[in-house]
Amino acid sequence: MSQDDSPPIDLLKKAFSTPIDSQLPLHARVYRGLNYAIENFFEDGQRFFTEKELIENLKVSQVTIRRAVYDLVKAGLLERRVAKGSFVLKKPKEETGQPAEIAIHLPDWDSSFLSQMLREVIAACGALQLQAKVFHLRQSGAISNNEGDAWKQSNISAAILLSIPHDQAAELSRQYEAAKIPVVAVDAKVPDNYAHFVGTDNHAITRLGLDYLASLNHKRICLLLNEPEATENVVLRAAFFEREC
Repeated sequence: MSQDDSPPIDLLKKAFSTPIDSQLPLHARVYRGLNYAIENFFEDGQRFFTEKELIENLKVSQVTIRRAVYDLVKAGLLERRVAKGSFVLKKPKEETGQPAEIAIHLPDWDSSFLSQMLREVIAACGALQLQAKVFHLRQSGAISNNEGDAWKQSNISAAILLSIPHDQAAELSRQYEAAKIPVVAVDAKVPDNYAHFVGTDNHAITRLGLDYLASLNHKRICLLLNEPEATENVVLRAAFFEREC
């Protein structure tokens, strides 16, 4: 078969015959199956499956396929050529090196919300072939990870801060900025705009919740929180809750 020929559809069945973690999001499972196919059944420069072939044979949506293929392109495993399709890019194993390490910092709290966020971030890293390194922030402010290594000694290329309190988040962000390592804060902003931020509008979600309960004629409503009172989100949500009530 020449490199420009369409690959046999049977390769998809072989690629997805290996069990894939069912806890992963669908696009991540598709990504892993296609990644397995590329690694085991394709040569460098060979034409890859078309979008239509993937949709019809994997029985998933166009959005899911496009996201998985986009991640493969981003990971350097596929190349999109205008009017020609997708083609495999494979580097010799000795040139691939180690996967990029992403630091994930989070407080050492017993929080189901943080645990769920951590699982989702680790799954996303796995789908993108990134190595997640988890560092827990102790109540004393000390930072450690599950391997017992100092985070500064790791080969980190980017960092994610999950609900890190103000002072510690600012200090971590300053140190990463000094090392020219990008940082994204999730759920809690970093003071002085040291990091990009992804989170929710605390005022909006408080209003939505109260409006819904009020529409059911509830009069006695309480706000349950399971994180330290000094946390920014806890302070804001409590203040908005009292004001809206």
